[in-house]
Amino acid sequence: MGDMTQDVQSGEETARDPSWWRISRFFVPLAVQAFSQSLTYLLVASIVSHGRLGAQEQAAFAQGNALLFLLGALGGGMITTGMVFGRSRTGMENFHRLSLRIAGVVAVLQALVCVQPFAHITFTSMLGLEGDLARVARLTTLLGIPMQFVFFVRNRSTALLYNEKKSGLSNMGTMARIAFTAVLAPIFVKAGLTGFFWGSVAMTLPVVAETLIAEALSRPYRLALPDDDSCEKAPIAKQFHFTIPLSMGGIMLSLSTVMVAVFLSRVDEGGYTLPVHYIMMGVINPLGFAAMRMQAVTIAFPPDVCPRGRLRRFCLVAGLALSAVPLLFTVPVVARWYFGSVQNLDAAGIGMATRAMAVVAVIPLLQALRGHAEGMAALRRRPNAIMAGQAMYLASIVILLFSLLETRAVPGYLMGGVSVMVAIAISQLTVRAALVWNDFEDSYGDPSRRAPGISGQPR
Repeated sequence: MGDMTQDVQSGEETARDPSWWRISRFFVPLAVQAFSQSLTYLLVASIVSHGRLGAQEQAAFAQGNALLFLLGALGGGMITTGMVFGRSRTGMENFHRLSLRIAGVVAVLQALVCVQPFAHITFTSMLGLEGDLARVARLTTLLGIPMQFVFFVRNRSTALLYNEKKSGLSNMGTMARIAFTAVLAPIFVKAGLTGFFWGSVAMTLPVVAETLIAEALSRPYRLALPDDDSCEKAPIAKQFHFTIPLSMGGIMLSLSTVMVAVFLSRVDEGGYTLPVHYIMMGVINPLGFAAMRMQAVTIAFPPDVCPRGRLRRFCLVAGLALSAVPLLFTVPVVARWYFGSVQNLDAAGIGMATRAMAVVAVIPLLQALRGHAEGMAALRRRPNAIMAGQAMYLASIVILLFSLLETRAVPGYLMGGVSVMVAIAISQLTVRAALVWNDFEDSYGDPSRRAPGISGQPR
């Protein structure tokens, strides 16, 4: 227990001395964790794309997973909720109960969407899939139920370790997950265990292992949580009301992925449009998720302990560094290896994917700026500002995709990436505009509507 007290005190000292080194020491494991989580999908994609239907099977698999994550977005704000309210033992227990309840609802919805008549409406009418491709997407969504549930179980340990500034410990489970997937992927391919079914297996087993490791690592911190009159008990209802706007925003973000598929499935470019888009975004998305960890950094190092200018500069530097990574895939030898050998694209597809990567390389920088803005909104207990930004994200994507589909101003394989890039920029500007308006209200409006003070210990 003495070691535990020292660990907690060390975390508090980190928050009180937010040098670039200390911020980096917190952010880098988070970024690696986010990148690693998405990198597992790239490895799994290599299993699926070597299946009977080739790159088309991988595209259908991606659409099934997009629907899976859309339904999972009902709990999209849970980590932020856990960080804000899970600072007492009772608050964390209530948070875990809420996570499990939402997980049960999501599992039921995920099963329902895979049975008729909902399956035909979703996979054929909406996503434009026929025959074997519709079957692949439907079964991928169904097979993802266990993995989805385990993701919700993992919320408790993730929020605990983030609050304790133990992002390195949180990263250990994820690194085990990526290592497990990296071992499974080549074994499955060499053994002929390819296609969507084995891809789903290779996604689920490492997530279970990661969750077990994270639970074991976070248990001492959970037992050390205080629970006295000075701590907010944070009942389930209060946490649910806080997470609703965040989750609605998450639903809109995930719905945007489905909308991209809906529009791109209407573009006929020799069967390249969807495969190239998903393979290209399979590289960009991990980096974007890593950049979005700036939200957790902003919450962990609030303005009363870290100068705003320092955090903004860190955000810019981190975003630029992450945006440099996609440019590596424009190097011919790397492009031929990854897009050709790993993802099974032919010469024409490799050229398209390489050009697409160069265009959308700025997305991680935009995501870092967006993460910082959303972190500030979370600190101020302004989830509606986050939801407004995400609503603008979805609206922008739909409008841009419709316009590009009509005008064909850019090639089909670039439509999705360009739309996402512009929509992210609009989203983060919307959140910042909402916060400026909130500042105006706090300064000149009704004092009873003012947001709670921003501090490292949210009330």
